[in-house]
Amino acid sequence: MTTPDSAAVYVRHSTVDTRQALDRSMEGQEHECQEKAKALGLDVVEVFAEREGTSASHLSNKARPEFEAALEGLRRGEFKTLVVYALDRATRRGMGAAGEMLDLCDEADARIISVRDNLDSSLPDARLRVAIMSEMARAEVAILGERVAWGRANARRLRKAHGRTPCFGWRTKDHEVPDGESPYEGAPEEA
Repeated sequence: MTTPDSAAVYVRHSTVDTRQALDRSMEGQEHECQEKAKALGLDVVEVFAEREGTSASHLSNKARPEFEAALEGLRRGEFKTLVVYALDRATRRGMGAAGEMLDLCDEADARIISVRDNLDSSLPDARLRVAIMSEMARAEVAILGERVAWGRANARRLRKAHGRTPCFGWRTKDHEVPDGESPYEGAPEEA
Protein backbone atom coordinates (compact mmCIF):
# COMPACT_ATOMS: atom_id res chain seq x y z
CA MET A 1 0.00 0.00 0.00
CA THR A 2 1.30 3.45 -0.92
CA THR A 3 1.76 5.90 1.90
CA PRO A 4 2.47 9.63 1.68
CA ASP A 5 5.99 8.99 2.97
CA SER A 6 6.88 6.35 0.34
CA ALA A 7 9.71 7.27 -2.01
CA ALA A 8 11.93 5.93 -4.74
CA VAL A 9 15.47 6.90 -5.73
CA TYR A 10 16.70 7.37 -9.31
CA VAL A 11 20.42 7.43 -10.16
CA ARG A 12 22.17 7.83 -13.49
CA HIS A 13 25.75 8.35 -14.57
CA SER A 14 26.36 9.23 -18.20
CA THR A 15 29.94 7.98 -18.47
CA VAL A 16 31.98 5.32 -16.80
CA ASP A 17 34.06 7.22 -14.25
CA THR A 18 37.07 5.53 -12.69
CA ARG A 19 37.70 8.35 -10.22
CA GLN A 20 36.75 7.66 -6.64
CA ALA A 21 34.83 10.92 -6.05
CA LEU A 22 31.80 9.70 -4.12
CA ASP A 23 29.42 12.34 -5.42
CA ARG A 24 30.10 11.41 -9.06
CA SER A 25 29.45 7.68 -8.77
CA MET A 26 26.07 6.04 -8.90
CA GLU A 27 26.77 4.59 -5.45
CA GLY A 28 27.54 8.08 -4.15
CA GLN A 29 24.37 9.47 -5.68
CA GLU A 30 22.30 6.70 -4.14
CA HIS A 31 23.89 7.28 -0.73
CA GLU A 32 23.11 11.01 -0.84
CA CYS A 33 19.54 10.33 -2.00
CA GLN A 34 18.98 7.75 0.74
CA GLU A 35 20.32 10.21 3.34
CA LYS A 36 18.01 12.96 2.07
CA ALA A 37 15.02 10.61 2.13
CA LYS A 38 15.89 9.59 5.68
CA ALA A 39 16.21 13.25 6.77
CA LEU A 40 12.75 13.94 5.30
CA GLY A 41 11.23 10.91 7.04
CA LEU A 42 10.64 9.08 3.75
CA ASP A 43 10.62 5.32 3.32
CA VAL A 44 12.53 4.33 0.16
CA VAL A 45 10.64 1.45 -1.40
CA GLU A 46 12.61 1.18 -4.66
CA VAL A 47 15.87 2.28 -6.30
CA PHE A 48 16.02 2.81 -10.06
CA ALA A 49 19.60 2.67 -11.33
CA GLU A 50 20.15 3.36 -15.01
CA ARG A 51 22.83 1.35 -16.79
CA GLU A 52 26.06 3.34 -16.49
CA GLY A 53 26.78 5.32 -19.63
CA THR A 54 23.13 6.21 -20.33
CA SER A 55 22.71 9.82 -21.41
CA ALA A 56 19.79 12.09 -20.52
CA SER A 57 20.70 14.50 -23.32
CA HIS A 58 18.37 15.83 -25.98
CA LEU A 59 21.12 14.98 -28.49
CA SER A 60 21.31 11.25 -27.77
CA ASN A 61 17.62 10.56 -27.17
CA LYS A 62 18.60 7.13 -25.84
CA ALA A 63 16.06 4.96 -24.09
CA ARG A 64 16.22 5.19 -20.31
CA PRO A 65 14.13 2.28 -19.10
CA GLU A 66 14.82 2.85 -15.40
CA PHE A 67 13.78 6.51 -15.59
CA GLU A 68 10.62 5.59 -17.48
CA ALA A 69 9.88 2.93 -14.85
CA ALA A 70 10.40 5.51 -12.08
CA LEU A 71 7.98 7.93 -13.76
CA GLU A 72 5.48 5.11 -14.26
CA GLY A 73 5.77 4.27 -10.55
CA LEU A 74 4.93 7.88 -9.72
CA ARG A 75 2.03 7.82 -12.18
CA ARG A 76 0.60 4.59 -10.69
CA GLY A 77 1.06 5.88 -7.15
CA GLU A 78 3.56 3.22 -6.06
CA PHE A 79 5.41 6.01 -4.23
CA LYS A 80 4.78 9.72 -3.78
CA THR A 81 8.33 11.10 -3.96
CA LEU A 82 11.12 10.50 -6.46
CA VAL A 83 14.50 11.50 -5.06
CA VAL A 84 17.29 12.32 -7.54
CA TYR A 85 20.82 13.47 -6.77
CA ALA A 86 20.50 16.38 -9.21
CA LEU A 87 17.86 17.51 -11.68
CA ASP A 88 20.27 16.92 -14.59
CA ARG A 89 20.40 13.23 -13.58
CA ALA A 90 16.69 13.09 -14.43
CA THR A 91 16.82 15.11 -17.65
CA ARG A 92 19.05 17.25 -19.81
CA ARG A 93 16.38 17.61 -22.46
CA GLY A 94 15.21 21.09 -21.49
CA MET A 95 12.00 22.72 -20.32
CA GLY A 96 9.67 20.51 -22.35
CA ALA A 97 10.77 17.27 -20.71
CA ALA A 98 11.04 18.90 -17.29
CA GLY A 99 7.54 20.38 -17.67
CA GLU A 100 6.16 16.92 -18.50
CA MET A 101 7.75 15.57 -15.29
CA LEU A 102 6.18 18.36 -13.25
CA ASP A 103 2.78 17.85 -14.91
CA LEU A 104 2.97 14.16 -14.04
CA CYS A 105 3.74 15.10 -10.42
CA ASP A 106 0.75 17.45 -10.34
CA GLU A 107 -1.57 14.77 -11.78
CA ALA A 108 -0.30 12.05 -9.43
CA ASP A 109 -0.12 14.30 -6.35
CA ALA A 110 3.58 13.44 -6.18
CA ARG A 111 6.87 15.31 -6.10
CA ILE A 112 10.50 15.16 -7.17
CA ILE A 113 13.27 16.04 -4.72
CA SER A 114 16.72 17.02 -6.03
CA VAL A 115 19.41 16.67 -3.38
CA ARG A 116 22.18 18.78 -4.91
CA ASP A 117 19.85 21.46 -6.22
CA ASN A 118 17.92 21.70 -2.92
CA LEU A 119 14.70 21.43 -4.91
CA ASP A 120 11.27 20.14 -3.98
CA SER A 121 8.87 20.18 -6.93
CA SER A 122 5.87 20.60 -4.63
CA LEU A 123 6.97 24.09 -3.57
CA PRO A 124 5.50 27.19 -5.27
CA ASP A 125 8.72 28.38 -6.93
CA ALA A 126 9.71 24.92 -8.21
CA ARG A 127 8.34 25.19 -11.76
CA LEU A 128 10.35 28.35 -12.48
CA ARG A 129 13.52 26.92 -10.91
CA VAL A 130 13.14 23.64 -12.80
CA ALA A 131 12.62 25.50 -16.10
CA ILE A 132 15.80 27.51 -15.64
CA MET A 133 17.90 24.59 -14.38
CA SER A 134 16.68 22.23 -17.10
CA GLU A 135 17.58 24.71 -19.83
CA MET A 136 20.99 25.27 -18.23
CA ALA A 137 21.57 21.49 -18.27
CA ARG A 138 20.52 21.32 -21.92
CA ALA A 139 22.87 24.19 -22.79
CA GLU A 140 25.75 22.48 -20.96
CA VAL A 141 25.35 19.47 -23.26
CA ALA A 142 25.73 21.74 -26.30
CA ILE A 143 28.68 23.62 -24.80
CA LEU A 144 30.40 20.35 -23.89
CA GLY A 145 29.95 19.13 -27.47
CA GLU A 146 31.53 22.32 -28.78
CA ARG A 147 34.51 21.97 -26.40
CA VAL A 148 35.10 18.35 -27.40
CA ALA A 149 34.86 19.18 -31.12
CA TRP A 150 37.29 22.07 -30.66
CA GLY A 151 39.70 19.82 -28.72
CA ARG A 152 39.64 17.18 -31.43
CA ALA A 153 40.18 19.75 -34.19
CA ASN A 154 43.02 21.34 -32.25
CA ALA A 155 44.63 17.93 -31.64
CA ARG A 156 44.45 17.19 -35.37
CA ARG A 157 45.98 20.59 -36.14
CA LEU A 158 48.81 19.85 -33.69
CA ARG A 159 49.04 16.27 -34.97
CA LYS A 160 48.49 14.81 -31.53
CA ALA A 161 46.19 12.16 -30.18
CA HIS A 162 43.13 13.58 -28.48
CA GLY A 163 42.50 11.92 -25.16
CA ARG A 164 41.49 8.56 -26.52
CA THR A 165 43.03 5.26 -25.67
CA PRO A 166 44.43 3.74 -28.86
CA CYS A 167 42.78 0.59 -30.13
CA PHE A 168 44.16 -2.79 -29.05
CA GLY A 169 47.55 -3.36 -30.66
CA TRP A 170 48.26 0.35 -31.18
CA ARG A 171 49.99 3.07 -29.13
CA THR A 172 50.40 6.82 -29.40
CA LYS A 173 53.60 7.90 -31.14
CA ASP A 174 56.01 9.68 -28.81
CA HIS A 175 57.14 12.20 -31.43
CA GLU A 176 55.60 14.91 -33.64
CA VAL A 177 54.01 13.46 -36.74
CA PRO A 178 53.83 15.08 -40.20
CA ASP A 179 50.55 16.54 -41.40
CA GLY A 180 48.10 13.85 -42.46
CA GLU A 181 49.94 11.06 -40.65
CA SER A 182 48.24 9.13 -37.86
CA PRO A 183 49.40 9.87 -34.30
CA TYR A 184 49.22 6.11 -33.63
CA GLU A 185 51.61 3.28 -34.47
CA GLY A 186 51.33 -0.45 -34.32
CA ALA A 187 52.43 -2.12 -31.10
CA PRO A 188 52.65 -5.81 -31.96
CA GLU A 189 54.30 -6.64 -28.64
CA GLU A 190 51.16 -5.38 -26.87
CA ALA A 191 48.75 -7.25 -29.15
